Amino acid sequence: MEVNGQGANDRKLERQIEKFIKEEKFDLTYIHRLSNGIGIFQHAIYQIPNYHHGYCLDDVSRALYLLALSNRSWDKLLEESLFRTYLSFIQYAQTEEGIFRNFMNFENQFLDETASDDSIARCIWSLGFVLSQPSWSSYHPIICDLFNRGMPTIKSFKSVRAVAYSLMGLVHALEFSPGDEQYHRIAFQFATFLADEFQTNSTATWPWYENIITYDNSIIPLSLLRASQYFNSSAWASIAYESILFLEASTFPANHFSGIGNAGWYIKNERPNRNGQQAIEIPSTIMLYLQLYHENEESNYLNRARQAFLWYLGENDQKQSLFNAEEKSCYDGLESYGVNKNQGAESNIAFWTSYKLIQQFHNPF
Repeated sequence: MEVNGQGANDRKLERQIEKFIKEEKFDLTYIHRLSNGIGIFQHAIYQIPNYHHGYCLDDVSRALYLLALSNRSWDKLLEESLFRTYLSFIQYAQTEEGIFRNFMNFENQFLDETASDDSIARCIWSLGFVLSQPSWSSYHPIICDLFNRGMPTIKSFKSVRAVAYSLMGLVHALEFSPGDEQYHRIAFQFATFLADEFQTNSTATWPWYENIITYDNSIIPLSLLRASQYFNSSAWASIAYESILFLEASTFPANHFSGIGNAGWYIKNERPNRNGQQAIEIPSTIMLYLQLYHENEESNYLNRARQAFLWYLGENDQKQSLFNAEEKSCYDGLESYGVNKNQGAESNIAFWTSYKLIQQFHNPF
């Protein structure tokens, strides 16, 4: 029995996604255009790379994740040339002591001695994910070296997102090497840290890990949820679900996804800012709700994943599409004035990662 047309709404969302996937095939042409033999340029001026801003570990790591995701056993696409380029950048960004650098200029010179915790953690997540993919097994030895050399650096992280990104990578690495005591120890430490941060900062009306909600928010409860499954912790799962409900109420205030904007974020006891919504929010939101759907098979979770993807296609606060069909690219975000027409690495990697996640669910073979 359908309640309030829920079944009809489910089918409508499903048809919207399937229509787009049928009309627009997975296409990394624009990712190629943003890349060269060194890496992927982090920013673009409209649809051309902005050489002034060079490269960064953040985006190269995200791009590596996308390629690993796109080459699962049921997918024939093999972007091995780009994969090697991105992996080589990561290898060059890491010193012999295991420290990562982040920003590189157009002259191929690193501009920092140590990358931010977040950028290092995203790299660890991507490397861990590749380790969990058997189709990339020929690269596992070098990735293990990079991953393991990074362990002394990440174990001191105290930033919620850096911990969450690293925890995602560690759980993936434990799929590859279940008996690794170091991975196990740091993953447990990080999951405990997130649970403690939640207990410290949450209230009855603010069940969250910090006193502000900023960017890539879904990754925090998702990482704790995955850790709860690995360590069989109902307490961690309970925290994850409580925070997910709060985040859902904050980002789905209407019948579409409405991200927290970077022009002020969402500070405790204030109203959420919606200006400056970024494409980076979508892949982790889709990952979160597909994870919840796999656990519970409730249609609401699947619909949230679909609604998150449709944010790119105009199902958003401004009812404007961020997908550039001519370039096969994604615009950088929703500003107060409308769509930001620059098309940088972060937004395009986010779009095609989101596409792949949704495509694999709707058409896994």
